Amino acid sequence: MFVPYKTDVPMYRWPWMNCLIIVGTCIVSASFLAEVRYASMYSEPDLLFLVLGESIWSWPGHALLHAGSIHLLGNMLFLFVFGNAICAKVGNVAFLPLYFGLALVSGATHMLIDGDPAIGASGAINGIVGMFAILYPLNEVSVFYMLFLRIGVFYMSSIWLILLWFGFDVLGAATGGGGVAYWAHLGGLAAGVATAVALLRLRIISMDPGERTLLEVLGLDRPAAPARAGVLPAAQAAPGMRTTHADNVIRFQCACGRMLRVPQTHAGKQARCPACGAPVRIPTHMA
Repeated sequence: MFVPYKTDVPMYRWPWMNCLIIVGTCIVSASFLAEVRYASMYSEPDLLFLVLGESIWSWPGHALLHAGSIHLLGNMLFLFVFGNAICAKVGNVAFLPLYFGLALVSGATHMLIDGDPAIGASGAINGIVGMFAILYPLNEVSVFYMLFLRIGVFYMSSIWLILLWFGFDVLGAATGGGGVAYWAHLGGLAAGVATAVALLRLRIISMDPGERTLLEVLGLDRPAAPARAGVLPAAQAAPGMRTTHADNVIRFQCACGRMLRVPQTHAGKQARCPACGAPVRIPTHMA
């Protein structure tokens, strides 16, 4: 079992819309599960109209329903880990229609190819993960693992982890699904990749100097121009903060103990620790 729980993406705004979506999804899903559990043979759950294929509202709304607590908690963890960074990048107001737009596309893909009723936010979340793959391919993801009797944590670049999940989805879709809406996953991922590329090409969003998109890594786009010398405010590392500079990357430790890694061009800027949420100032000098 492999469970991602953190990324090292610095966030310059608080992703409150993603948090609201998570809370709202938990409330709607809990209500739906309670209705299913206590519904009699003479009545149907009131929220059944949100099951994909049951009504026009189900096309985006199926992302609010889940089949059980494990299904819900797993999806919300993935949305929290990857959605916060995307929400902070595109902005809170834009994130709401973006998320449900990805849900609509993933649901449409499932209905076109599979056609069975479905619920769950996995397709929309895969869209968010697809955007993350384009915008932050080199950023590290912290992953908890439990393999047989061994447990621990490892770190890897997001692109390799996402490619691994993509491979599992392709294999699942090719072998018949087994009750999982793999085509919704693939449709959402493709929509997320296309959306991120379009937002970059149209200059609707821009990366901070030093951040490398997957387009830049593959040589399909030019890297962002470096920041001009002297425009960043000077800042010393906080007392007790371990700081290193290597390969144009600053690694420093937040007060919560989390090691952060950011491009050197972010030196002196204000950011927010992805682990504890506390504001931090990225140092410019060795501690």
